[in-house]
Amino acid sequence: MHDAGLDAAVRVLRARDEIGRLMALYGQLLDDLRLEEWGELFTDDAIWRIPSVTFASREADVRWPPGSDPLSGIVLTPAR
Repeated sequence: MHDAGLDAAVRVLRARDEIGRLMALYGQLLDDLRLEEWGELFTDDAIWRIPSVTFASREADVRWPPGSDPLSGIVLTPAR
C-alpha cells in the first residue's frame, strides 16, 4: 500500500538529515582551513558575508583577507 503522507514525511526527514550533514561538513572543512573543499559547498554565484567583509563568488569565498581570522566567533556541530 502506498501512503503519500508517509512518503512526504520520509522526504522531510531525509532532507533534514542532508542539511545537518552539510552543516557539519561546512564546519569541519572551515575549521581545518580546507578552503578549496569548503568552497565547493557553495554555488558559483554564492555571496557569503561576515561582519568585516563580503565574498561574492565561489572563488572569492575561498580566499581570506591577509591577516584575518576567518574562524573568529564561529561555532558549528562536528560531522557525524
